[in-house]
Amino acid sequence: MKIKRLRLENVRSYDDQTVEFPDGVILVHGENGSGKTSLLMGIFGGLFLSKITSVGSNSFTLEDLVRRGEDSACVELVFEVGGTAYTTEWRLHRTSTASTAELTSSALSNPVTGVRDVRAAVVQLVGLDAEDFASSVYVKQGEVDRLIDDEDRTTTIDSLLGLDEIDNHTERMKQARRAAGRVREANAERRRGHQEDRDEYDRDEADFQREITALTDDIEAAEGDVETAEEYLGRLKDHRREKTAALDRYEDLVEKARAKAEQVERVEAKRGEQQSAIEDAESAIEDAEDEIERIEAEIADLGEGVEYDLGDEESAEAAREGVTAALTEASAERATAESKLESAREEHERLVDEREAATETLDELTDERESLRERYESIEERAEAAESAIEEAIGKRDRRAASFLPKPEAADVTDEHREAVGERLDTLCEKREAATNALTEARTKREVKASALEEARAELADLEERLDSLGEQRTTICEEIEAAKAEVEAAEGELAERVENLASDGDELGIAVSIESLGEARNDHLPARRDELTDALGDAKSAIAALNTEERQYTEDLDELRNLGEGGTCPTCGQAVSEAHVEDEIAELEDELADMRERKAAKESEREAIAAERADLDGLRERITETIEYRDDALEARREKLDDLCERESDIDAEVAETSGEADAMGEEIARIEGQLDDFDERIAALETDESEAREGVSTGEAVIEGFETVAERREALEVAETEREDVVDDIRDIENDIEEKQSEVESLDGALDSQRGTVENRETALAEARERVEAVEEAKSTVEGAVERYDTIDDHEATISRATQRIAGAERAIEDFNEQLATLDRELAKVEEELDEHDGRDEIEAEIRETEARIEKREATREEYATRVRRLRDERSKLEIERDNLERLNERIERCERKERWADDVYQEIEMVLSVYQRVKSELREEYLAYINEYTNEVFGKIYKNTGYQQVQIEEIHNERRETYDYAIRLLRDDGARENPTNASGGERAIVNLALRAGIYRLIAEMGGGDRSTLPPFILDEPTTFLDEGHVGQLERMLRTLDDWDVPQVIVVSHDERLIHGADHECAVRKDAATKTSRAEMHVAGQSRGADGGDVGVASGGDD
Repeated sequence: MKIKRLRLENVRSYDDQTVEFPDGVILVHGENGSGKTSLLMGIFGGLFLSKITSVGSNSFTLEDLVRRGEDSACVELVFEVGGTAYTTEWRLHRTSTASTAELTSSALSNPVTGVRDVRAAVVQLVGLDAEDFASSVYVKQGEVDRLIDDEDRTTTIDSLLGLDEIDNHTERMKQARRAAGRVREANAERRRGHQEDRDEYDRDEADFQREITALTDDIEAAEGDVETAEEYLGRLKDHRREKTAALDRYEDLVEKARAKAEQVERVEAKRGEQQSAIEDAESAIEDAEDEIERIEAEIADLGEGVEYDLGDEESAEAAREGVTAALTEASAERATAESKLESAREEHERLVDEREAATETLDELTDERESLRERYESIEERAEAAESAIEEAIGKRDRRAASFLPKPEAADVTDEHREAVGERLDTLCEKREAATNALTEARTKREVKASALEEARAELADLEERLDSLGEQRTTICEEIEAAKAEVEAAEGELAERVENLASDGDELGIAVSIESLGEARNDHLPARRDELTDALGDAKSAIAALNTEERQYTEDLDELRNLGEGGTCPTCGQAVSEAHVEDEIAELEDELADMRERKAAKESEREAIAAERADLDGLRERITETIEYRDDALEARREKLDDLCERESDIDAEVAETSGEADAMGEEIARIEGQLDDFDERIAALETDESEAREGVSTGEAVIEGFETVAERREALEVAETEREDVVDDIRDIENDIEEKQSEVESLDGALDSQRGTVENRETALAEARERVEAVEEAKSTVEGAVERYDTIDDHEATISRATQRIAGAERAIEDFNEQLATLDRELAKVEEELDEHDGRDEIEAEIRETEARIEKREATREEYATRVRRLRDERSKLEIERDNLERLNERIERCERKERWADDVYQEIEMVLSVYQRVKSELREEYLAYINEYTNEVFGKIYKNTGYQQVQIEEIHNERRETYDYAIRLLRDDGARENPTNASGGERAIVNLALRAGIYRLIAEMGGGDRSTLPPFILDEPTTFLDEGHVGQLERMLRTLDDWDVPQVIVVSHDERLIHGADHECAVRKDAATKTSRAEMHVAGQSRGADGGDVGVASGGDD
């Protein structure tokens, strides 16, 4: 991976900066606060967007990245992965507007938008997330020893090397193993429950099937009886439909006769309407002829008042065309006269405007001439004042130059001494710059130490605050533990109270309930008892259905006997029956019916009692289920919470001990840094004195240079005044010539105006005559058009007469048609009346239909008896089929549970084997990776560490008994063979160890990719010299050359120390304008001045850093 181009718009100290990044080692250097780190923040922000605010030790908001005074900022980053370029654009705002992001590339079918989606896509391309990037390839300012001090070092390194994926897979496999165990136990429990349910059946599936087959044969026989009864019913219903159709036909004939009679009446009415229409049309013809005679008389009167012939319609049309042409001609003459008058008036107005403009211009020229004369006098005064100022400035300049230069006297100073003054000023500036650089360097080093002191004090304060916080946390945890214990006791009491209530209700229903037997009661006892009640309820419903059938039979027999008593003969055999015998039979049947109804009421009461008990059982089972869920969820959750709190209390105690040790070590480090700061203060005081003296000399020289410039400026002002004076004289001469020309022009315009006034008066007279001719022609035209309109009215009346004549003829034809229709309708009505006479009467047909319906009703009662028996037999068969199906499902469930139990056990064993493979692979990879990290780390350590205190860096695995994990430990091997914790080394030594460790991990990541460096991110070092002494700063060059030998695509080093340029291929100089607080970055080949062949790659400006 390579960074190709970065553009910052309104980001911290940059207002609009674009930087092109070449391959190789790049040194970004500049003074503290110039904006170097902002460039790196732009790279990181372009890759990981909003994660920049929280990664590592960062703690700021997105608003802090936006330049002061601006509402929004933009970061645009172009980077290359595997030869393909990708561009991210990130816009952020100070306002409530949400940030936006977009990733584009020729390799993408569509742009990726949205901050989360863009960051996820970049992580996939780069292979590192924000934390991994900051922990490996990006060594941030102040975090050079992060991997040494970070207690999560193992997690960080495993994540960089991809070993955390094995942990993720292991955790997922453990979860799968627990799930497989739960599945195995659950299916075993269900299988045992189903087997117990199966043991309660007294028959097997074959026994059920034999009983079902016997019932099926009985059902088929009963269904045959039903079919016979239905066939006879069908014949009776067909006969009823035939008689009903005959009745409908009779009714249709009656309706048809009535409709024919109504049609005759309607046709006769229409014939009368046509006769009335003939009479109305004849009256309209007479009225139209009278109106035509009246209009012709009016036309004759109009023709006497005009010179045109209006005797007939054609003559009137010709007269209208003639008068229209005359009106057109007169109107054209009037329009011509109006146009000529308007042109004459416009010409007169133009001449008036032109004279006024000439007069106004003449006045302006006169005023301008007076103004130029006043300006001439002012310039004369300025020239005299400039000559006096020149003499005064020369005297002041000579005195200052004489005091500044070592040789000449004031009287001997000339303009040629300007160069000598400049040379002496340059010499003093160089001395001042040298003194300033030395002072800046001393102050920078002191600031670094002061910053380190502040960080150490802040860290000590954080540690002390952490100890206070841990104490508060422990107090809170203890309180929470007591509260959790109380919650557990309350939950256990709640559970006991619920079980006690359940036991009381269970005793009433014959079900034993206790805390230990909740599951057994819900899964075994309650379902068994419910099945018994369901069977009893089914038996009760069957018995009630049979009693209902028996009740209907008794009722039908009673009705038949009562009918028999009235007729005196048996409807079946026709023999006579005595009335006393009938009464005895009726009394006996009524007694039996009453007894049967008592038995039915008892059965219904029994059914309701069984249904109520089953509902109570369902309610008890639901409450037991709720209690089990309360025990397994609420109570267990409280117990787990108590265990978690106790474990947290133990962790806090361990952390308190560790934090106390770190606080003591930090106190010793603060004392050491304070001593170094006192030494820096003495050196800075001496350097400030040297710099002050050099600055005073430069100030004096600049004042002398200013004197030379003042003399030159005043001489130039005199020359400008003399030039202006000559220009004003020429301007006055030109303006006087223009005044004479304008006066002649005004006199010529006065003569032209007198002539144009006469032309306007003549054209006004011609226009009045044309208007009189138009009015006369328009009056004649009105009379002619009145005659034409009356001829049109005559045409309308003649058309009315024609239409009325046509209506009379149409009405006569319609009357003839109506006469034919009446003859046809009379014949049809006679035919319908004849058919009615031949048909049976309505009363005979209705009597036969009633007799047929009585026979159908009796036969339907017989069919219902047969159908009732079929339904009873089917209910018995359905009950047996349900029990058989339940037994079959139990057997299938038992088989399915056994199959799942075997499958879950196989999966459990397989996962155990996979977990052992994961542990072995991770151990082998760790051992292999640690060997490479040790090799690569010590390769770099040996090149940049030049002291003799330590010989080697050792990274190894140690067992963390508290966490039951294996962590990475870093130790330094001393000359005497003893091993030491890096935290005991100096800040510079820790920095060297961390740089070497990061470089070693970086190389291993590259090697893990098969040596392919195309996807490897740049190695970025931000102020790596912070903790290094003078000697080790130079050794960083060797580290940079080592990285270059590894074929690292890009190495970016940010430092205010320019000595690292010798180890770089390119340098990026960053400067800030003190006045505008704007940063500027320039990239060029290392060792060349700006503007050479390897010159500026990107130049722009920005804002406050």
